Amino acid sequence: MPSGDALVPDATLHVPGLWNTTNICRRVNDNRPAGFGALTYRMVVRLPQNVPQLTLQIPQILSASRVWVDGHVVSQSGVPGLHAGDETPRTLLNQYVSIEPGHSTLTLAVEVSNHFHFEGGILGPVLVGGHDDLRQALEFRLVFDAGVLGALLILAFYIAAFGVTTHSRGWGWLLVLIIFLAARLGCTSGLLARMFPSLSATFLYRLEYLTIYMSWPIYFRLLWEFFPGCLHRFAGRFIQVSAAMGCLLTILTPVALFTRFRDVSILFLICSAWYYTWCVIRAIRNKESSAEILGLGVVIFITCVLHDGMMYAHWWRYGTDLAPLGGLMLLFFHIIILGQRFVASLSHVRILSNDLALLNASLEAQVSERTQQIELTLAELHRAKDRAENDARNKGRFLAHLSHEVRTPLNAIFGMTSLMLRDSPREDQRRRLELMRFEGAGLVRLLDDVLDMASLETTRIEIVHVPFNLEDLCTQFADVMVERCAEKGLAFTHEFDPLPTTISGDPTRLHQLLGNVLDNALKFTQTGSIRFVVRAEHCGPGVWEIAFELTNTGPGIPPHVLNRVFDEFVRGPDTEFVPGSGLGLAIVSRLAVAMGGRVSLDNIDGGSRFTFTLPLGEVGAIPVATTQGALIPRVGLSVLLVEDTPENRLVMLEMLVP
Repeated sequence: MPSGDALVPDATLHVPGLWNTTNICRRVNDNRPAGFGALTYRMVVRLPQNVPQLTLQIPQILSASRVWVDGHVVSQSGVPGLHAGDETPRTLLNQYVSIEPGHSTLTLAVEVSNHFHFEGGILGPVLVGGHDDLRQALEFRLVFDAGVLGALLILAFYIAAFGVTTHSRGWGWLLVLIIFLAARLGCTSGLLARMFPSLSATFLYRLEYLTIYMSWPIYFRLLWEFFPGCLHRFAGRFIQVSAAMGCLLTILTPVALFTRFRDVSILFLICSAWYYTWCVIRAIRNKESSAEILGLGVVIFITCVLHDGMMYAHWWRYGTDLAPLGGLMLLFFHIIILGQRFVASLSHVRILSNDLALLNASLEAQVSERTQQIELTLAELHRAKDRAENDARNKGRFLAHLSHEVRTPLNAIFGMTSLMLRDSPREDQRRRLELMRFEGAGLVRLLDDVLDMASLETTRIEIVHVPFNLEDLCTQFADVMVERCAEKGLAFTHEFDPLPTTISGDPTRLHQLLGNVLDNALKFTQTGSIRFVVRAEHCGPGVWEIAFELTNTGPGIPPHVLNRVFDEFVRGPDTEFVPGSGLGLAIVSRLAVAMGGRVSLDNIDGGSRFTFTLPLGEVGAIPVATTQGALIPRVGLSVLLVEDTPENRLVMLEMLVP
């Protein structure tokens, strides 16, 4: 009761403190924890006269409480009970009770029970003061905490947007740290309990302790992103393991058990704070980028944390909870560092962009130079192509001219040889003339092969399609083969499938193919036989595939030469004294391909087999011309002979004159 007539604006009603430090709730032979039990505080408050409206501020009471004024319940936090089953715990909140004016005496009773938290009792004195003063203090505290919480949430949003758009390092850990600090502020300030009354006290206590344990390993990862060379991996693992043990204890054990380790968690916070302070000091000594700015933020935050740690451990009972403000300032300094590094990265990107532009310019110059070189090379290639085509045309003209110039004297030689053989020469003269005619024929064949090969190389050979009788052509060729094989003492057999009567194709080229194949077989077959087989397969309407097969009993072809026999001038190792140019099979291969067919040559038992297949089209029957009567010799006819060389004129005159 105040002395005299002075009106004291507020007063303090002291009550016994925490039950853990007293023997208020401990009874003999009672095994309950020191902070567990139920108790009712009763006080008579005498007020001076003419006192305006007053307000009672009931401090934070652990677990559950009920406030009585003059026998009426005026405030309640949870549901107190004598036993744990009767109690409904509630988080820490200050309770305010308005007292109407006109009272001179108040009978105040505070009913308290705790079967939930390891500490029981009232955490501080009951305040009696003016209604406006206490309400203003309450509103200031709520506005302050709500402002800090809102700032943290807005900061988290901007950090997330900043990190996603810039891909800077460390923003993810900073975002998680902001979220954890916001959750812890919501628990300790009572904002979550006020906004969500349905949240249980167990959930809020677990969330508060989880944010305490998880914040420091997260901050280790954040600091590692900024100054990796100033932290130790072993210390990081120790902090992570300690935080994991604290989280498991908080999740798996009841509130009464894990809250007993509150002082241990406070010690963990203090040790981690000092370690991080030392790491920042080390970064400053190493002249790390932005280390001084972060050092200022760490000093502010550590001061706030130490202040709140002493308040939670009841070593310091004055002031308000400054950790949210310190955390906000620390995060603000981290954001400054991220901004500086982002600006530095932009400068680096600008430098890289300039270097890239210079590199692009250099590459463009090189590409332009290379393009000019390629254009010059293409021009040279075009000129070389034109020269090659011109050379090919000159070669064709030269070969055509050579053919004409060589055939002219050869015709004279053949003609004179034939005339001399007609005049019944002596036997020795006949042998010499026959040898001359044979060698001349070989020279003509060689000349024909060279001309045909040149035509095939320049792709100027023309394949005609005229109707002809395939069976007659094969029969005539077989007759020729019989005579030539008989001259060499070789046996000859042939076999023809039923062949189509009239075929559309190039009979001249087909006869040339068969002749070249026969010449090759006769040259390399000394004894034995030659077999000629023609097979026909009907492939569709009007389309036949004719296979010509010539088998001989020669020595065969060595394996290393077999794959190259269709190349120009390729001959076997034992063919030095065999006549020929090595162009016959090459001409056969190219002619067959030009006619749409294919060729093959393989060794068989006792010789070799040459096969070429041609697609030929069937046409209607060829009309056969008929003669009216027998041929009648013409007598007394005049013949006009046109020949530009005297030698050939002489030969022709000798042949025409009987």
